[in-house]
Amino acid sequence: MYYLGRKLYFKKDDIYLKIINSFKYKGPKYVVLIDNNLSAESILSQKFRFILKNSYMNIMDGSFFAFIYNIIFFKRINSFHGGMLFSLFINNSSFRQLILGPPEHETKVLINNLKSKNVFSLELPFCSIEQFDNHIILSKINDLNPDIVWVSLGAPKQENLIYSLIKCDSNNRLYIGSGAAFKFYHETLTSNDFSILGLKFIWLIRLYQEPRKQLKRFLRFLPTLPIVIFLIIFNNLRKS
Repeated sequence: MYYLGRKLYFKKDDIYLKIINSFKYKGPKYVVLIDNNLSAESILSQKFRFILKNSYMNIMDGSFFAFIYNIIFFKRINSFHGGMLFSLFINNSSFRQLILGPPEHETKVLINNLKSKNVFSLELPFCSIEQFDNHIILSKINDLNPDIVWVSLGAPKQENLIYSLIKCDSNNRLYIGSGAAFKFYHETLTSNDFSILGLKFIWLIRLYQEPRKQLKRFLRFLPTLPIVIFLIIFNNLRKS
């Protein structure tokens, strides 16, 4: 599965191996989990297209990609959302891991109940991306020395912050724009794996749980829908 010339990973084993192998290469790297919201951003923002094209790996978070791909190419694939990725690694004590962004009271209970005691959190102030002091943030990250940094600020804010941080970072670590992944893991938000032709209905559940936020995203995504469908078809016909 390809989008904007880049492979979208969706198989659990491939994703796991790709992340494990990332530490063989020196320097900071980042992973983007692309859903409907970020597919809209990829159409509307040239900067985000650049971020997407320069990532270490892009993961197919949005089931809409799977749905369109399955219908057009007669396949049976499924998306791999952020909660699944978070669950895959968060209890792996081989890695020092940091949850960056959410208020401490939201992460404290989660961390206390993890099997791994190698997970930490760092709260960031509620402000615009321009108001962050990246050098101070990076200094605090370096003090904790994580291998994996889960950046949970909401997309595309978290991806913009990640890209700003890696330009100053020289450490061998992996940043992941995880969004609400830790909330799904902690069951603050509800997930459901039921799907029709790969189309899952997590977005409906989130629309019910976070109506204002999700409706705003949906209305932003809707006008870009024809372009996204065209790019899915075009990119995968070229690779076939």
